Amino acid sequence: MRKRGSSQTLLRRVEAMYPANMHPTTDEVVERIRSTYPDYSRIKHQALFRSVQSVLQSTRKRGRDSEERLQTTSESDVDNGTLSFDLTKTMLRNAYLGMQENNVELESGMTASVVNEGGVKVKCVGKRFKGSLSTNNPNGDDDANVKGIMFRDLGGIKKIRKELDMLLLTFYHPQVARDLGMSTTSGILLHGPPGCGKTRLAHAIANQTGFPFYHISPGQVVSGISGESEQNIRDIFSKAHKTAPSIIFIDEIDAIASKREDLTREMEKRIVTQLLISMDQPNNDNRVLVIGATNRPDAIDPALRRPGRFDREIYIGMPDESAREEILSVLTHNVKLRGPIDLLKIAKSTSAFVASDLKSVISHAGSLAMKRIICERYTTTEPPEECFSESWSPEEVEKVAITMSDLEEAVKMVQPSERRAVGLSPIPDVKWDDIGGLDLLRNEFDDYIIAPIKCPGDYEDFCFMDHQVKTPVVKAVANAAGVSFIHIKLDALTTTRGKGKEGASVTDRVLNQLLIELDGAEQRKDVFVIGATNRPEVIDPALLRPGRLGRLLYVPLPSPEQRVLILKNLARKHPVDVGMDLSAIGRSEACENMSGADLALLMEEAVMAAVKKYRTSSNGKEKAIKPWHMEEALTRVFPSVSDKQKQHYQRLS
Repeated sequence: MRKRGSSQTLLRRVEAMYPANMHPTTDEVVERIRSTYPDYSRIKHQALFRSVQSVLQSTRKRGRDSEERLQTTSESDVDNGTLSFDLTKTMLRNAYLGMQENNVELESGMTASVVNEGGVKVKCVGKRFKGSLSTNNPNGDDDANVKGIMFRDLGGIKKIRKELDMLLLTFYHPQVARDLGMSTTSGILLHGPPGCGKTRLAHAIANQTGFPFYHISPGQVVSGISGESEQNIRDIFSKAHKTAPSIIFIDEIDAIASKREDLTREMEKRIVTQLLISMDQPNNDNRVLVIGATNRPDAIDPALRRPGRFDREIYIGMPDESAREEILSVLTHNVKLRGPIDLLKIAKSTSAFVASDLKSVISHAGSLAMKRIICERYTTTEPPEECFSESWSPEEVEKVAITMSDLEEAVKMVQPSERRAVGLSPIPDVKWDDIGGLDLLRNEFDDYIIAPIKCPGDYEDFCFMDHQVKTPVVKAVANAAGVSFIHIKLDALTTTRGKGKEGASVTDRVLNQLLIELDGAEQRKDVFVIGATNRPEVIDPALLRPGRLGRLLYVPLPSPEQRVLILKNLARKHPVDVGMDLSAIGRSEACENMSGADLALLMEEAVMAAVKKYRTSSNGKEKAIKPWHMEEALTRVFPSVSDKQKQHYQRLS
């Protein structure tokens, strides 16, 4: 009887604390009961948790019984006032019940509600932290597109999806991973330009796996009360461990995890430290995956990016043409379209557009489609202003649809977010027709810049080579040695000190530091420095002494035999006609004094001559570089090194 009486008391207190419009969870009720009634503080947390859970289930059951009685009660009973119905309790029951759900008992008494729509939804509202655990939109906003997003609903992520599939294998099969000595991925950092789809990808990961999903933003973590921000982080990680395997998603993580040396407030440093501690704490087979999203990865504290924390980083870059076409296809899947729609053409005209920009294009196109109906109404509606508020007829609903012209016009209306971010101006409206003459110059730009951009398919089999020679030599050395390669431009950093004018002190300091680092190279084992320049005379003499860059190697102009080898090497990736005599060309007088870069330019000019012929030919359209293409190229390319310069370099060597 005592137990029953205490349950009744607990029920009355719960109903008194929470009106019908409140949506408390078991955790929240337990914490509030303890803070309001001190006698409950002496009861163990697990026992009180079960009691509160039983009270809520009892309230829900009584609400269902009341609903059944209400359905069997006649209208006369209502009119006569014979209906005994506690409206407040029923509303409270509805608040607890919400959507029809099946309760799943989890570790430590926590309950996750598996919602019929397929999303796992646990309301995580604690004394300090307020957020939600949901595979749907966890913040309760009206972005219906986030609900139920799967990988198939995202375009242009084929490579990323393959990488994610491998990362998630250890979460699906933890025992197999342990047997193979593998550790599960503890954190994934998604980074890329704004609007590229980082947040949507995180939601797709949660929905694809079916794991409980905790979405937190910096505003939910940071608090003005000392110590509360750190407690918020501890609370969310504690809840995630109870529901493991689970996912924690921290959006805009750079706002709460910036480099500690750049922070001035102690609270901000403590937040970063607490996040590090929480990510390091052991959990169920390390099956709590933390996903961070940022467009400033370099601003994040380096300690977060080491193995065991955010040990995997995935870059979601600017989508290329094929990715944009795929994104547009996904965005228009359930959109009403009419007439022939060329999404590839739209993709080609949306360079620098990210996923959110393409979504804006579809939205603007929809507005243009609606505008057509409104314009038709404007001439027939009296007064004309009512054409906007007048309801749509079935004929109008059937008629309205997005056309290709709507999409093309919408592209002009959307300014890509990346262009705005870097301050780039929109595409100018100046045309060649607005400029008189310059036909020869226009043809050059058409062949070398405009045509490769607009018709890349015509150039796929005509790839171009690197014009540099010294740098590839160094890269080949690194490859042969099997070591890493760091490329730094040398000339601008190593000019003779004291000869510059404005800004010379900056260059001098850089050179002095380089000299110090070179002198300390003995303490850095297996670090080798190779410099490359075509102006050795301007390099500071101190840099060329023994112990620094003490060995000067001259890369001479290729001999006739070497020119033949270079041309044959360049021709390996080009469709060169079998009748082309590269040996004769390489040994010819026209190629005398040509450097490797000159020969690469010669091959490029031959390729361009072949492309021009291919694009203007009406029959055959054979993709091959013929001997006459090379002859045409020889009339345009000349040695870049004169005999005088050749002698100068030989003296320096």
